[in-house]
Amino acid sequence: MAQLSQIEELKARIAEIEAGRTSASADERGGSLAGGAAAAAGLCSPAPGGPPSATKGQDSEGSPSKLAAQDGKAEKLKDAASAYQRILRIVATREQSSAKVREKLIRAEFPADVAEEAIERAQRLGVIDDARYCDALIRSALRNDKGVEGVLREAAFLGVNLEALDSYQAYLEDGEEGQLSRARAYLEAHPVRSKNQRDGAFRKLVSRGFSVSVASAAARSVYPFQPS
Repeated sequence: MAQLSQIEELKARIAEIEAGRTSASADERGGSLAGGAAAAAGLCSPAPGGPPSATKGQDSEGSPSKLAAQDGKAEKLKDAASAYQRILRIVATREQSSAKVREKLIRAEFPADVAEEAIERAQRLGVIDDARYCDALIRSALRNDKGVEGVLREAAFLGVNLEALDSYQAYLEDGEEGQLSRARAYLEAHPVRSKNQRDGAFRKLVSRGFSVSVASAAARSVYPFQPS
């Protein structure tokens, strides 16, 4: 009987132990699930002092769209300022026309609208002046035994009023005889080496800006004999 009692007691203790293990396992699973839920909640909620959400950032002053617009405006201003600085370097050594400056800026890959903005500024400040440019060319031509035909065509293209230029008035007063005198002086200082000297002289004078009539007359004057 004592042995039977001990056996029954042992079975009861085993049952208690098994029941205790089951309860502990359930508690562990519950704790694990609770911890996972808390962790998930922590991930979804913003941390105090943390970065704002993407939606809030897009509505702020530092939004990508506003920053891009500001960068674009700054870049345009930078380009216009750079173009104007390039103009200052271009005209530093000699007078330049607006057309030639425009060509140089476009060749330097400035956008057309930026180039125009910079040229307008330069003209407004007197850095570029097409009338002054043409005046300087005519004076240089008269001083260096050159014709002015090319200058006259360029002035017409630029829309310059030649009548208002003192140098053009001096050219008119000089007349065709003055042009002939300069053309002959040039040929005498720079003899033609080609076999047909008269034709060579004519081409040389035309390339220097003399009119066809002046070049022809001067060539016949300096080289009266045409080879057969």
